[in-house]
Amino acid sequence: MGSLFLTHIDGGNQDIEVKLSPQPSWTRGICVPVKIEGEDSSTKKINSVEVQALLDTSSWRTMIHESVVKHLGLSPTSTYPPEPNTHSPTYYDYLVTVSFVGSNLSSRRGSALGNGQWPFNLEDHIKNPSGENGCGLILGREIMRYWNTIWNGPTGTLIINDA
Repeated sequence: MGSLFLTHIDGGNQDIEVKLSPQPSWTRGICVPVKIEGEDSSTKKINSVEVQALLDTSSWRTMIHESVVKHLGLSPTSTYPPEPNTHSPTYYDYLVTVSFVGSNLSSRRGSALGNGQWPFNLEDHIKNPSGENGCGLILGREIMRYWNTIWNGPTGTLIINDA
């Protein structure tokens, strides 16, 4: 069982720095560095990329940005057409493995809903992975349920353990 202690306040015994999301609509969001792996549909090779992930406990589904999907070469495992009489887009499910960068926590495999079009630029992130370019993944409860997550707001401390 792994454990990860994160803080963005005092720089004490931290393994990884947690960042508050730079996106205006997510000003209260907590972003952590993750590695996303998936199989390239054309080469059958496992590709990976490290991005910031927004921990979103209010979302059941994990959402993956479309630029990350393209970078990894993922093919959808299922398709969700728009609801009738709505302006919602078509969504796609992708099978990915998510792990926390720099930790000994177990990685988790699950589905991520694609067609994410929030402000994020993967090319800028790869050039400057400081987390100032937004989040490439919104980590929902569907995958987060495999870890215990404790956020202490007054101290700015996040603790993540294997469940």
